[in-house]
Amino acid sequence: MINHIVAFFLGIAAGIPMSFALGPVFFALIQNSLSNSFKSAFYIATGVIIADIILFVAAYSGTQLFIEGQNTDTGSMNFWVELVGGSILILMGFFTIRKQVTESNQIKFFYNPFMFFMRGFALNIFNPLNFFLWVGLIAVYNLQHDSTSIRFTFYIATLLSIFMTEILIAYFAARITKLLNARVLHIISIVNGLIFTGCGILLFVSAFIKF
Repeated sequence: MINHIVAFFLGIAAGIPMSFALGPVFFALIQNSLSNSFKSAFYIATGVIIADIILFVAAYSGTQLFIEGQNTDTGSMNFWVELVGGSILILMGFFTIRKQVTESNQIKFFYNPFMFFMRGFALNIFNPLNFFLWVGLIAVYNLQHDSTSIRFTFYIATLLSIFMTEILIAYFAARITKLLNARVLHIISIVNGLIFTGCGILLFVSAFIKF
């Protein structure tokens, strides 16, 4: 029971920086909340989380297929999963830190719940970095925990954290925009990048220590 509680809170902690990756979804939530009401941003956030679920399933399935194909050499499989996962997270961190983030002026979208939903879905699922981020996260966590129930407690909490954080971003959009100057955006990018890079380095080091 305690392990599941720990996994749940770790999932919450993992979901927050994923929500603040400062991609197009972040600004779409804020801009639509200000321009078209909080409800429109809620539909966008719903589309985002459905896309995240699909990306998670694809990344998890791919990781499991790789593991099953390497069952004859568990040590080698762990090495390559940790190496690839760590490399992905380090690259994600590097590009997040280097990324110049500015608030874009986007045209208002159609006043239609389904179209708002599809906008969030498309912005998220067609961003290839999101898939690789899930691959990196799954590689990190699955190698640390063999229990399927603990794994899915973590992943469900991560998805819930992403959704709730995006809802809060939309709800407090007016206050957030007052704080989003170039310096603050740059600091958030650096913090997110350091989190991704730190996790990647730990996984990278773990791969070579075990090897």
